[in-house]
Amino acid sequence: MQFRIILRQTEDWANVNFEQWVKRYRKQFERRCHSDAMGYYDITVRKRQKINQFLSNVIEWNVKYTPNYFQYRKCLNDIARKTWEATGIEIASMETWANFHDEDMILIPTDDDDWFRPDIAQHLEKAFEDECVSRVTWKTWLWRQNHAFQRVKGFRSMRSNSYALRANRANYDHLFSVWLPAMFWNANTSLVLEEALSVYVRNCGSWTSLSRAPLDQIIKKREHLDLCPKDLDWCKESIKGVMKASDLKRNVKQF
Repeated sequence: MQFRIILRQTEDWANVNFEQWVKRYRKQFERRCHSDAMGYYDITVRKRQKINQFLSNVIEWNVKYTPNYFQYRKCLNDIARKTWEATGIEIASMETWANFHDEDMILIPTDDDDWFRPDIAQHLEKAFEDECVSRVTWKTWLWRQNHAFQRVKGFRSMRSNSYALRANRANYDHLFSVWLPAMFWNANTSLVLEEALSVYVRNCGSWTSLSRAPLDQIIKKREHLDLCPKDLDWCKESIKGVMKASDLKRNVKQF
């Protein structure tokens, strides 16, 4: 049985051109907005407000804090990538996923800042032994922007990097979605594992964080590493790395 970690999307965070990034980012998220002709204009307005809030916060972050936003995201991506590499599983991009049609290939989607447990392949290999099983999900840990951990249980765990799919029964929406809709869940072909095989990192630089409130409300005191759950010993170094990166220094010059 073969595995691929499928990276939904990322940036070359060390060499981001700000103007091009803004255009690409705005286009990407506006594409997800419902058309007012569909009767969802209020949803579109709220979505656009969130896009503007996010971009405004990124601009303010780059002026006010060190590391800047892109340096921070590079650090988080580097930390996440180390956890992927520790699994021994090959990493592929969304652009290449369609090349995998083998019944024996298992795809594991992720965002560029989330983590996997080193032994995830062993757990999934056992879970996918039954050829009827096409989807496996597990009860992941959510690490909130205030650095408090929350165990995500039940159906809500089918999000971000907490599910895997048999390649020949997956499509683009299955892999790209950070929330696997109920319509894709079938009790006869799906399996839920009790083990927490991943950490869903909702950091202070994420879309969820920066689109909801002004920056100064988001950049606040973090909680201590002592609050780390015992079954997350495998990622203590990753936790320390994010804590260090999140210790933002306010620049002397202010606008």
